[in-house]
Amino acid sequence: MHLLMVLDLKLGGDLEFHLRANGYFTEDRSKFYFSEVACGIRYLRSLKIVHRDLKPGNVLLDEFGHASLTDFNIACHYDAQKPMTSRSGTLAYMAPEVVNKAPYLNSIDWWSLGIMTFEMLYGYTPFAGDDETETKFSIRNDDVIFPADPKSPVSDEAREMILGLLNKNPMLRLGSDDNGGDGKVRKQAWFKGWDWDKAESRELPVPFLPDPKNNLYYNPILELEEALFEDNPLQSKPVRIKSRDPISKTNKLTGEELVLSDEAKQMNMLNEGFADFDFTKFFADPHEPLSMSIVGSMEGLVEKIARG
Repeated sequence: MHLLMVLDLKLGGDLEFHLRANGYFTEDRSKFYFSEVACGIRYLRSLKIVHRDLKPGNVLLDEFGHASLTDFNIACHYDAQKPMTSRSGTLAYMAPEVVNKAPYLNSIDWWSLGIMTFEMLYGYTPFAGDDETETKFSIRNDDVIFPADPKSPVSDEAREMILGLLNKNPMLRLGSDDNGGDGKVRKQAWFKGWDWDKAESRELPVPFLPDPKNNLYYNPILELEEALFEDNPLQSKPVRIKSRDPISKTNKLTGEELVLSDEAKQMNMLNEGFADFDFTKFFADPHEPLSMSIVGSMEGLVEKIARG
């Protein structure tokens, strides 16, 4: 038995790649990506889902230049009556309430979009430090400081949008359900005259059209840098799977061996047998297991990347 995880193919690269290549985006380009990501957040809210790890590396462009959200491995359903408290996501994009392990809801996604918008316009994130402790302090305490001489003109309306999204009080944050939700975001001066219906249907003209036939919008060094240098790039509280079978519980008095239910056995089999799919090595016999290629060490991976 094989389990294949199928995802849409997006050939235009992620926003992190393009930011590294360009340094920053023009305001028009930033506004376009903002609007499509905001549509994604709106859709997730309709399903009571919070992404919890919005950042440029998790926004993919398709071959037509439109943006899509990806990497939902720590996304979860939320209940307004039962806020979450686990520290999840990537530190530079975490809202203060997540850093503080205080109760939070879906307004953390709007904070992350505010960080992304600042980064798209100026080329760096507004809250940073030399280490994790300093970065946390900055997120909790520092005000947003805009550069006096940006590389590309940025309007007052764009800065006002960023300040609204980066309100440290989640109840007053632009986009939060307590402050008008996504409807108030759409009514901001920055989006005066914006056709949100076309943004929803992906009919707006794109500011950048990828050329995947002649360009590879991917740099493995970016993935390696995140793995090597980011402090806790992704965190989430472990999921505890509860069996519905009463005999699968351990007897604490007798210390008897755990008896797994059929469901638990299947989950164990999936966990132990899961492997990344290597499209370069198909198996001839569909009844035989796939032979996987495995990188033996991080040093070997670095050497392989260096060779190109």
